[in-house]
Amino acid sequence: MNQKIIDIMKALPLFAGLEKNELEMLAQKCAFPHFQRGELLFSAGYPATDVYIILTGSVKLVRAHPDGKERIVHLLLRGEMFGAPVAMQGGYYPVNAIALEQSTIMKIVTTNFQELFLKHPKVGQILIAQMSERMQQAHSDRVLSYDAVEKRIAWFLIDLLERIQKNFSRTSRIPIPLTRQDIADRVGSTVETVIRTLSTWSKQNLVDTQDKYIEIPSIPALRKAANLDT
Repeated sequence: MNQKIIDIMKALPLFAGLEKNELEMLAQKCAFPHFQRGELLFSAGYPATDVYIILTGSVKLVRAHPDGKERIVHLLLRGEMFGAPVAMQGGYYPVNAIALEQSTIMKIVTTNFQELFLKHPKVGQILIAQMSERMQQAHSDRVLSYDAVEKRIAWFLIDLLERIQKNFSRTSRIPIPLTRQDIADRVGSTVETVIRTLSTWSKQNLVDTQDKYIEIPSIPALRKAANLDT
């Protein structure tokens, strides 16, 4: 087994409690495909036979609407899992999964994923917590869908940053090459509105947007500017 893959797995909070030999045994039961930006991991309607965990990079889950427009329903980060609920039920993926950047994915056949849950309770607890957080985010999406677009953009960016801070470091930077279109597709707005909003916040030193990252110097300041607490 590639030692680099083992080192990447060990660095993730998800697998921090596993010994090296346990990581090696788990890795032997998985595939580790690499994807370039924009490359499709799976399509909506495809049989859900595998669970995915992001080792490096990021992935967006996209749903096509009847009007032909696409909506990003979730954006997933390093160390996060997706595809588990539908795979464990033997259903079909309801969305398209697309790499947002060059990414390495851990692909686990459903039966091996169930074994992981049973043999390593701490890993299972973290994965259950991720699924619970996903449900809470979906609820927040529904609530915020009636709010001003500035609130939706701020909530999306702050949520990303807080997830990065929780799992890795107390950084102020979202190290993902998000386009204005990605943000618009996630919050249900137009590119022009996203550009205008980020430009206003940039002038107020609330955000710093670059090609490969977005920086939020102060979460409380951005929350206040976007009226997230009202």
